[in-house]
Amino acid sequence: MKKAIIAMFCLISLLCISTTVFAEKTTLYALDGRTLLVDENQIAVYTAEGMGWFLEKPVTMYSADGRTIVVPADRVEAQKAVGWFVKEEQPAPAPPTEAPQTPENSQPTTTGDAVIKYTDGTIIRVPEAHVPMYKTLGWEKVNPQFNQFGNVIIYNSEGDSREILFDEVEKYIKEGWLFAAPGTEVETPETPSMPSGENITIYHYDGSKKEINSNEYETYKAKSWGLTYDEAVYIYAVLGDGGENIGANSLLESKKYELAYRKIEDALTKIEAGNSQYVQMLYSLRSNVLKTWESAANSPLGFINYWFSDRNGKKVITFEYRNLSDKNITYIGLDFDICDGEGEVIETNAGYYYVNNLQLLPCSKARVTWAIKSGDLAKNIKNLKVKEVRFADGTSWKAAE
Repeated sequence: MKKAIIAMFCLISLLCISTTVFAEKTTLYALDGRTLLVDENQIAVYTAEGMGWFLEKPVTMYSADGRTIVVPADRVEAQKAVGWFVKEEQPAPAPPTEAPQTPENSQPTTTGDAVIKYTDGTIIRVPEAHVPMYKTLGWEKVNPQFNQFGNVIIYNSEGDSREILFDEVEKYIKEGWLFAAPGTEVETPETPSMPSGENITIYHYDGSKKEINSNEYETYKAKSWGLTYDEAVYIYAVLGDGGENIGANSLLESKKYELAYRKIEDALTKIEAGNSQYVQMLYSLRSNVLKTWESAANSPLGFINYWFSDRNGKKVITFEYRNLSDKNITYIGLDFDICDGEGEVIETNAGYYYVNNLQLLPCSKARVTWAIKSGDLAKNIKNLKVKEVRFADGTSWKAAE
C-alpha cells in the first residue's frame, strides 16, 4: 500500500511538471525594420491602430519604374491592385537584343521622384516638387545612379561597382559604399518648381480641403496645408501651423523632448496610409528626438515630470520617465534630495530609490512612486539623477561617478 501511494505521488508530480505553462513571447514588426518582443497579453496594445507594430513582417513591394514601398502584410493585395508587386512575383524581363544605352548618372525617367537623405542616414524617395520642404526639415538631396530596371549602382572605396535594390541602399551606405565612384563629381539637378498658374486641391491637417491657384501653395503650406492629407499632417507635426501650435522641430530645438515626441506620436495616429512615406519620415524624426534626448540626459531614461501626493495617509513622490533606449528596462535607480518651500534640503537620499521587476518597453512611459519621510514640508526636489538602469537582455548602464 505504501509503495502504491508513493507511486501515485510521483505520477501526480510528473503531471504537474508536464503541464507547467511558460509565458510566450511574440515578435512584432515595424515598417522601419525594427522588431520587438512582447508578452502575449500585450499584443493587442501594440498592434492597435496607429501604434505602428504588426504581427506579420512587413513586405517590400516594387513598381515597374523602380520605386519601393514597405507595407503591412495585410495591405499587399490592395497594393497589387494598383500596380505594385512583390519582387519574386515579377516575371524576369526578356533579354534585350542590344545592350541598353543608359546615360551616365541618369535618374529614372518615369517617376519625377527625387532621392533624399536624412541626418540619421535614412534614404527615401519623394516627389521632386516636395524637395524644398524636406530640406527645411534636415533632409538633403542625393543623386544616385540607376540602371534601366531601377536598380541603384553604388561604389566602394576602390571604385568597384555593384547593383542593388533601392531598399538596400541605406545598409550599403552605412557600410561605406558611395553613390558615385571615388573622385567623381556628381551634379545635383535643380529641383523643378510647381507648375505656375494651375488650380490644385490642397488638404489641411484638420481634414478640410480647398482648391487654390498653385502660386498660393507656399503661403498655405506654412499653415499646415499639403498636397495630400498625410502631407498636411506631417507638416503640422514637424513645423506646426505657423501660429501658436509649434511643431516637433521647434520643440526639439527648445529641448522640450517629451512634447516633441508626443507631437510625432499624435501625427502617426492620423496618417491614413500605413505605407505612407510620411510614416517612415516620422519614425526617423522620432528616433532623432529620442537620440537627442538620450544624449542631453546622458541616460537611457528621459525625465518627464514629478509630483507629490497623498496615498493612504502618507506623503509620496511620483516620477514619470520615458524609455529612450531600444531595449526593455527591468530596473531603475534614482537619487534625489527633497526640499521645503524655501529650497532648503530637508531629506537627503542615502543611496538611492529603486524599482525592480519592470517591463518598460522602448519608447514607453513609466511612473514610479515612493513614500517620503518629510511629509507636508516637501515642496520641491534637487539633484535628481538616474544612477542605474538594467535591461532585460542582462546588460546595464550606470551613471559616471
